[in-house]
Amino acid sequence: MFGPKPVVEIADGFLIRRMGWLHKKRMSFGDMEKVIAVSRDAVTHEETMVGFFDADGHEIWISEFDRDFSQAIEKMPGLLKGFIGLDGFVSEKPFDRLERVLWIKRSAQ
Repeated sequence: MFGPKPVVEIADGFLIRRMGWLHKKRMSFGDMEKVIAVSRDAVTHEETMVGFFDADGHEIWISEFDRDFSQAIEKMPGLLKGFIGLDGFVSEKPFDRLERVLWIKRSAQ
């Protein structure tokens, strides 16, 4: 592996993914519009990725192989009201792409 393993953090109202020593992406929980999970089969293993999207088209993807992924996902229901989580999110057939919407921002009406 080249450099340290990516790390997922939640700090000061932001989701942060650090990759390597200098690169990081961050997104404010207040700016998030949608969260989806995708399971993809990469021949040797299956990987679950969770994508966070804002209204301006920015996105952050975190992987189940990132350090502290599980801890971040466990905190989401307290940060994003209505977040449904990853329980039961497993592909039934090899090479099938599975996708689930985990959360969508509800506009005040």
